[in-house]
Amino acid sequence: MSYATFTPRSASITSFKTADGKNLALHFENELNYSRPENQFLGASIGRVANRIYGENIEVAGKTWPLNYNKESEVTLHGGVKGWDKADWKGGETKTVNGKEVTVFTHHSPHLDQGFPGSVDAKVTYTSYKQVDPADNIEKVYLELEYEAVLAEDSPVDETVISLTNHNFFNVSEAGVTNAGTQLKVFSNQTILHDQETLVPTGQIGAHPDIPADLDFFTLTKTEPEIDHAFFVEDSPEFKGLDTRKYRAVQPHVHIYNPESKINVVVGSTEPVFQVYTGKFMNIPLLPGESRTFEKNSCIACEPARPTNAAKTPKWKNWVLLKKGEKYGSKTVYTNWVSK
Repeated sequence: MSYATFTPRSASITSFKTADGKNLALHFENELNYSRPENQFLGASIGRVANRIYGENIEVAGKTWPLNYNKESEVTLHGGVKGWDKADWKGGETKTVNGKEVTVFTHHSPHLDQGFPGSVDAKVTYTSYKQVDPADNIEKVYLELEYEAVLAEDSPVDETVISLTNHNFFNVSEAGVTNAGTQLKVFSNQTILHDQETLVPTGQIGAHPDIPADLDFFTLTKTEPEIDHAFFVEDSPEFKGLDTRKYRAVQPHVHIYNPESKINVVVGSTEPVFQVYTGKFMNIPLLPGESRTFEKNSCIACEPARPTNAAKTPKWKNWVLLKKGEKYGSKTVYTNWVSK
């Protein structure tokens, strides 16, 4: 049995299964629906810049570049109106390497794609397997996600901005339709603060009111809390290069647990920041070939990436500024198991 499956549309994750085969990823039964406008990033690879850039343009390489942004919110969300989640990625063949299933997708983003400068070649490598964790002697299922990106040799400009993530949604309940009763542990309460009037990030961080100060588990209801915020793993992460795999260990970001199903999911990465989203805007109607809708607060996403609005925040810009000859890299790990 494959513990994870994928589709070329945005190199999306279509399943992340427990050892006994329960799919914990929100997914479409009809793969054609991944290309429909109603899709809200289910399992999608997000680029060229994950999360939000505020305003209509960015400054890169001494020039101003207008972006294909949402004119109502004045935000470039997840790479623009037609970001990488709207693209069909190449590849997708799964091979077994040392007992693990490895699936690779690639994507070429041309110069001025959604307004972003530079031609970019990106790759995601998914590695799934099951093994006993020696720390607690529990059998667990793992899915590793490694994103890489470089400026193409023939890129007409030598700099761009990049921040990649996956927007997988988890539901660990028995029925898989609501967050109610699920417990969530967030491993940091240090969130990026926003201006109360403009909503633009201030470049400062502070404690999130809905995350316990002791960082213990809290229980979600059908309506609360509604979280859609970015958190720093630590207060002042040191930037040592765009490939965080080289100098940052995989650190846990969230632990999701449901006491009825006894299913656990932990998401961790090498990234300095992660977005937690409890699905307050989730609303996907019944689509062709589907047996269910997707309702508000029916899922939890954890999106490791670079700081929100880093492209326009001087002290964070190094985290996203990709130059020719450099490589962007990150590693995320999903882990699931069933408690006894």
